[in-house]
Formats: sequence, C-alpha cells, structure tokens
Amino acid sequence: MVILNKQVICKNKNVLYNYFIKDNLIAGVVLRGWEVKSLRLSKVAINNSYVTIINGEAFVVDLHIQPLSNIKSDNLNLSRYRKLLLSKSELDFLYGSLNKNGYTLVVISLFWKRSWCKLNIGVGVGKKLQDKRYAIKKRDWDRYKERLIKRN
Repeated sequence: MVILNKQVICKNKNVLYNYFIKDNLIAGVVLRGWEVKSLRLSKVAINNSYVTIINGEAFVVDLHIQPLSNIKSDNLNLSRYRKLLLSKSELDFLYGSLNKNGYTLVVISLFWKRSWCKLNIGVGVGKKLQDKRYAIKKRDWDRYKERLIKRN
C-alpha cells in the first residue's frame, strides 16, 4: 500500500526479527491533546506494543507516550489503552486473525498521514530460535557480499 505524505514518527525495529508478518493494516488512533503534542516531538516508544480486541473494539496496549515537561502528571494515565479507529470489516479481519493458532497483532510503525496519526499493524507469527539464527546468518552474509562488491 502506497501512503502519500507519510512522515514516520517511530518504528518497531524488532518486529521483523521476532515475527513473520503475514498482513498489514493501517488504523487511526484516538489521542488526547498532550499526546499529540508529544508525538510531534517524537517522544514515543512502541517496542513492546501490541493490539488486542475487547468487546468488539480494537485497542493498542503498551504504547508509551512521554508527557511534556509543562504537563501536570498527577492525573495522567500513561498506560491507558488507546482505541483504534477501524471499520467493521477490518475489525472482523483482525478478530479472525487473532483467533488463529499462534497469530498476534503487533505494532510495526507510527506515522503521520497529513495531519492524522496512523498506526501500522501487522498480523504475525512468532519466530522460533532457529528462524532468528537464520535471519542473523542471512543478514551477515548480505553485509559480507556488499563489502566484496564494494571492493571490486
């Protein structure tokens, strides 16, 4: 899917190492005012974020947005579940994917599409240890090949 005017806020670098991504989906995120201001400054971490479905609605869990210094942090709930804006067919697709054995919904990236904050969700299967070793071996071999090509 081609996204115009895309400006990446944050990427989950470990997701391709830990999961085989089968499908991608883009969803909007319901945010508060101070959260949007923090996202504009890229004060967010999505390393362990995942998506869950509760009562027919999708929520993102463990999306850590650091508050600004001028915000009173007494009544802020930093670990709240943030609702995702999806159509009914997309929710049905995610619910069906989540019920398959071994599938999980992980956050791949967070980006701006025009003035809207969007979340790239991946439907993935966890990699086993030997798959991770193979990925490391392939990455090292590709680096070695690039060095040889660059020399010659």
